[in-house]
Order: sequence, then C-alpha cells, then structure tokens
Amino acid sequence: MSKFSWGLSGLMFLILAAHCHAAEVAFKQKPEVRSTNGVVSVHFSVASATDVEVAAIDATGNVVRHLAAGVLGGPAAPPTPLRAGLDQTLQWDLKDDFGKPAVGGPFTLRVRAGTGVKFAGYIGAETYLFGQVDSIASDETGKLYVLGSDGPANQKQKTLRVFSPDGKYLRTILPFSADVKHGSMKDVGEWDEKSQTWRPRNLSILNPEFYAGGGDRSPYSMVSVSTKNGILFAHPEGIYRLNIDGTVAGESFATKQIAFPKRTDNALGYHLGPIFYTASPDGKWLYLSGPFPQKDRAKPDCPPGQVWRMRLDGTGVMEPFVVLKAELEGPWSKPPRNAYGTTGPVHGIAVDAAGNVYIADRGHDRVAVFSEAGKELGQIDIQGADQICINPQSHAIYVLTRHTTGWITHDTSLLKFANYEKGALPVATYVFHKETNFPKMTLSMAGAKAVLWVAGAAEPATNIPGKRPLSARDILALEDADKEFHVKPVPHANPDALDTFARIVADPVRDEIYISDGVNKMWRFDGRTGEGASLSRDGKLFNAVDLAVGYDGLLYVRSGDGYSGPLERLTRDLKPVPYPETGTNVIYNIYGRYGIGYCEKGIGPGPDGKIYENWMYSFAKYFVTGFGADGKPLKGQYMAEKLKTEFKSQDKKAAADRQVETAVVGPVPSESAGVRVDLQGNLYLGMRVLPKGFTAPEGFTKDPAYLGFTGSVVKMPATGGAVLGITDSESANPAAPRIETNKPKVVIEGATQLYPGIAPFAGAGFGGNTSCCVCRVSRFDLDRYGRLALPNVVTTSVTLLDNAGNKILEFGQYGNFDSQYIPTGSDKPIVSVPSIPMAWPTGAAFTEKAIYVVDTYNRRVIRADYTHAVEEVCRVP
Repeated sequence: MSKFSWGLSGLMFLILAAHCHAAEVAFKQKPEVRSTNGVVSVHFSVASATDVEVAAIDATGNVVRHLAAGVLGGPAAPPTPLRAGLDQTLQWDLKDDFGKPAVGGPFTLRVRAGTGVKFAGYIGAETYLFGQVDSIASDETGKLYVLGSDGPANQKQKTLRVFSPDGKYLRTILPFSADVKHGSMKDVGEWDEKSQTWRPRNLSILNPEFYAGGGDRSPYSMVSVSTKNGILFAHPEGIYRLNIDGTVAGESFATKQIAFPKRTDNALGYHLGPIFYTASPDGKWLYLSGPFPQKDRAKPDCPPGQVWRMRLDGTGVMEPFVVLKAELEGPWSKPPRNAYGTTGPVHGIAVDAAGNVYIADRGHDRVAVFSEAGKELGQIDIQGADQICINPQSHAIYVLTRHTTGWITHDTSLLKFANYEKGALPVATYVFHKETNFPKMTLSMAGAKAVLWVAGAAEPATNIPGKRPLSARDILALEDADKEFHVKPVPHANPDALDTFARIVADPVRDEIYISDGVNKMWRFDGRTGEGASLSRDGKLFNAVDLAVGYDGLLYVRSGDGYSGPLERLTRDLKPVPYPETGTNVIYNIYGRYGIGYCEKGIGPGPDGKIYENWMYSFAKYFVTGFGADGKPLKGQYMAEKLKTEFKSQDKKAAADRQVETAVVGPVPSESAGVRVDLQGNLYLGMRVLPKGFTAPEGFTKDPAYLGFTGSVVKMPATGGAVLGITDSESANPAAPRIETNKPKVVIEGATQLYPGIAPFAGAGFGGNTSCCVCRVSRFDLDRYGRLALPNVVTTSVTLLDNAGNKILEFGQYGNFDSQYIPTGSDKPIVSVPSIPMAWPTGAAFTEKAIYVVDTYNRRVIRADYTHAVEEVCRVP
C-alpha cells in the first residue's frame, strides 16, 4: 500500500505559473444564462486576455458537458466554440458529452477564468526505494550512503541517498538539491536567474543522467565517503568527485584522472572480470583489483592477478602494486566458485588505517595482506572471498564470501576474523539467504559500535526483467556483537511499494491513476488519498504492460507478462468484457519489444467505443491501427500493400474479418508514443518531430538536449494520415492537409495541428543510442475540453495548452526528492523550494480536479490541483 505524501503539512501553495495573462483576471460582464426553445445560452466577457472554461454541471456537482476551454486574447484564435475576442456567447443543447440527453438535473453552467495549479502532494514517494543498489559506503560519523540505479529492463535512475547510523532517511544528494548555492554544480547544472530554477544538463535521452556518460550508460560507482575528502566515484573511464553536500568538488564532476591502467602501447588494457575499487582512509591512494586479461590477450604488462593503485592527487595514473600469481582458468573459474563472467582470480580490496592492503585472492583461497610498500605480511585461509572491510578501532577483518548457485544467485556468508595470524579462524559467522544477488558491503562505525551493511542479500529477488529490482528492502544491517552478528532492525519500504515510475494514465471521473513500472506491473492509486497497490485479480498479481481508461469507464489493457501480448477490454475490477460480435474480450495480439523497459507506444480509446494502438508491423517499424466498437479492425487508408508483404499477423488464429490489414495512421516514426482521442473523434499522437521553423524557448535555443529530445503532439482527423519521408511511407490521400516538419522531406499527411514541447522521445542522436533504441518515451494527455498537458524532462515542467495551441500555463521547476518532502515526524519539508518540484517528468494525466505528473527520476507522482482566479455558477432556467 502507498499513501498520499503531503507537502508542507498538507497546505497547498499556488505556483507562479507562466500564465497567458498579465493583468488581474476578472469578468467585465459576469455570466448570464438564458433558455429559449430548449437551448441554453450563456453570455459573458472578461476584462483582459486570459483562459476560460465553461461546463454544464449536474445536481451532484459532476460535469455532464465540457462545453469549451481556451485562451481569449491569445496569439491564436481560441478553439471552437469559443470565438476571437474577450466577449463570448455559448449555447448548450441540454445534451451530455456523448450527444445524449443530459440527466441528473437541475443543472448549472459554470464559467471559470484564470486557470492555475497548486501543489497538493505526492503519491508513491518512498525514501527506501531507489533502484538496485550500485554501491554502498559510510563516512566517519557512521552515516550510510547508498547509490541505487537499475530498475527492471535497463531502466536506470542514479540516486544517492544518505541515512543515519540507525537507517533513518536523511537526504538525497544525487541528483542534487534545489537549494544548493548557485554556481556550485559546475557542469552538472546551471542556475537560470530569470526563471529562478536550476537547469540540469541532460546527457541521456534513455535514462535520466546529469553527471556523466550518455545513452543508457551511468558509468560511475561510489568508492568512498569522507566528511574531509567528500564523495569519490570511479569507473574505468574516469574519477569523479562531489563534496559531502552533493555539490561538485572541482571544476567539473569528472576529474582529469583515468581510473584504469594503460598498456605500454598507451591503450586501456582489455580486461574481463569484476572491478573493485577502494580508497585508502587518508584519501591519498585509489586501489583497483579484479580485472584480468582474456587468455589470448595476456601480456607481460597486464598479467592475471595484477592489483593496481594510483595517487589521488589529480595527476596520478594506475600503476602496478602487487601481482598475485593466478591461472586464467584455475579452480576459481569453475562451479561452484564462478559467477557467470563476473568472477576473476582476484576480487575485493580494502586498506586499513596503517596503509596495509587486504586482497581477496580467490585463486589461492585466501585473503592476502600487504604493506603499503607491497611487502606480503600474511594471509587468512578462506575460500570464495569476495569483499573485505576493516574495523578501524578493533582491527577486526570482515570477509564476505560468495559462491555461485545459479543465474546471478549465490551462497553468501559474512565471516569475522580477529587478525590475519597464521591459522586464524572466524570468530563470528552469518550465513545469508541462499538466493542472494551480487552483494555490496560497507562498514559503519557509530562510536564503538560496528555495523556491516550488506545490500543484495536480504531476500530472493533479482533484476531479471519482469521481477522487481533489489532496493533498500534488500539491505541488511548486521551488528558486530563480538562472537556473533545480530540482525539490526532498520526501516524498509513496504513490499508492495512501487520502485520504478515509467508511465501514467488517469481515470478522469474516478480520480484514480495507474502507474506502470515500465515492464509488466501496474499500480492503481486513489488520487484523493494516495492509497494504492499493485493490480491483482483473484488474489494474484495481474500483469499489464500498458493501459488506458475508456470514455465508457472500461479498461483497455495490453496485458500479459511479455513485451508482446493481448490487448483486451476489462472492467475496473479486471473482469473480461467480451464483444458480442467476436465472443471475446481480446481485441488483438500486439507485437511489442524489449529495451528501456517494454516498448509499449500507447492505447487510445475513443468516445464511440473505437480503440487505437501504436505498435510494430515489423521490428522497430510502427503504425497506428484502429479497432471498432465491435472489436474488429477498422479499415484504414494506409499501408495495405506493404502489410501484405511485411506485416506478420500476431493473431493468426483469428477469423479473416479480425485480421489487421491496413493502418489508420502509418507509418509513424519509431520515435513516437502516446495515443489520445477527443470527443469529436480526432486522433492525437506524440512524435519526435517539430514544426518547420520551430524556435526553442528562451534558454534552450542551443541546448542539444532540448533540440534532440523534444517532439510534438500531432492532431489528425479520424480518417488518419501518414508521416511521409520515413521508411515505408506512401501517400494515400494527396488532398489531405499536410504539415511540414523540422526534418528535411518529412511531411505529415493528414495533420491539422502540431503542439510542440513534449520530451523525451528516444532515438539516435545526442544522448541516444541507435535508431531502433526507441523505448523511452513520454506520455501526454488530453482532457475532455481538448486541452493538452505536455511534460518535458529538459525544462522539468509541464505545459498546459488549449486545443488551438495557446499556452494556458507552465508549471514545475527542478527539485530532487527532498523538495517539499516532509519526513515522518516532521512538520516541514527537508527542502522548501521550488513550489512544485520535478527532476525528470515523463508523463502527465488529467482528472476533473487535478493534473498528475509522473516524475521518473524522483520515483513519485506529483498532484497539482486546479485553481481559478474567478468562477461564476449560474442556474439553468
């Protein structure tokens, strides 16, 4: 279960939105309602440019007809039925949104102007969930630092969180806090004085990454933490540093040092096996152990069993320290000691206060001990040594052992030795669960109390796609009680808490939201209370890759545990709703794929019972097909000949009249996602295209991330269209309207409007990978007035547009997890700015009362409630 996390004691703070009006919003003439011959009219005028919203309300306060919404006096004429100018007259025919006589009177007409939003809290915010633990360390005061990253199916969000010696959450320092001193983040983030917000640099279109690397890489692990020396990270590509508060320590996050040895030919050595780094307690040396050469690439300057070190003075390079004679295919490489390519003859390394170096020598079943000068001092006989910690007070030696038992599972034990004298035997032992993952260990000292924190060894859980990743739920605290280890109770997340926030969908009437973990699990939350849980049916987990809520209140679900699978129609309680014409609730079997999560591109229910799906007709080639209210494929204008030769039906057993043979929109770019249908039946699709001549907003005109990540929502009539100028494209309706894009020769046939500003759409180019790596996408939403909510990970904001493309407001500024987060037992947030914080918002969803935003990097959902500067409600005669 998860509950609503309120910001600032539940008080709601109005944001200073970039609103379309500058003058105070007011009615120049308040609304007046008249009724003539069964037609109701309302007349009003506003004093200055602003947005308005008009709705018919029933006796219970629910909207029965969304009459109009848009900006008056904006750059473009407002969407119909509004007209240009500040004076408006609208009519209501006493019908509901679906053309049926409205029920539930007496009715009122509500007119609002000056839309804003105010922060209302978080859903799913969990301090003890931050992805699979990448590395773990402690400082001199005993505080614990945990760097988490991986979620299921290659989803990564590097997060560094700090905990007290008792495991109480203290703060998040990566990504950085919104209240750090301006200029302190150097190349990682820039303070925008005009907008009063941080602008983190975006290095990846696939996963949030502000610090180092690009594409889907996050190439740094935490080595050590010290109140004096700060936080040290290392990776073969470099050494990186932060101050203890998370600000950048030097001129840039990356230093000029390379944390990997070079061969005599000045190239990085080609190595296999694990990589273990450790820093000496005085911060002068960085040691490296674990890598070894392939058998056919062994050279004298890269022997197996080599251990290196380098001076952490800004100029040092990796040099040989000692060599532990090793065989490339010794007993360490055979079951049960091997670990599927992640085992080598030498594993972990530790350094004590005197500079002595302890090395896990798996090739010789021992822990070898050397002086700082490289002289061998002694050893502990032990099989399968993996990691080592040294008690700075008692000088006790803690050794984590690991033996393979299966695919990324191991037998793991923790042993304590009083010293490394000959014949030393363990004085305390703790045996972990047999199905541990790759464990990470650190020693925390709070006074004289020693606690060994071990991540990845608490319960049988793996990062196999479709299963939840390891997290703080899998961190054990083992207190050294002299002759034994005591399991220390520490806070953990609820077992059903959601860890990876990938996609969002809202039920606008029930005020519920659905959040996907990006693979095959879905959580449902009550937007009013924040209560929620993973979807289940008949007491069992219900697998869902994607989901949409229809105008009819039914769920249209891409179900199953695989990246390909059925699209089906269900009740809110997940019961099948068969189509009478087909006898089944399964609409079609959808061809999907695996990547950064499962690559589901979106489901769009229409008001007339039609369903649209964006999916693959061939690998990494996409189209949009439609299915009628009878559950059968719609006849589109596009791709009929192409699909005869290339499309391989995913529903081979279906009758001939249930086979997909045409595209309603096709092809579409692989860099696309999101499907919505308005009350008039128009289609809205997200694509990585921008209008021809598009100019990025101020501050982003030269930003390669904004220019490369950002796309548009494309509006088309129900007759569909195609994106010409991409693979397999062909015009089917030359008379249809066309819009040129910023890409040479790419024209959208059938498009009537482009709404730019949504990001990201993964693909090749800056921060991307290959042209087929398109699984990370953002999700927009469309409300029943026709307004659009466009999230953007580069601007860390959401923009609300009317259907003519006029900007109503923009809300959200950069903030990490601590912004507006109130810890248990406190009455104020850890960080009080900004008012609505977002780190990497990838999706937005409307309900009648709020806009919900999924913040993928902060692993939570933001609720922003609507406000209105003025509102009048008039009784319908």
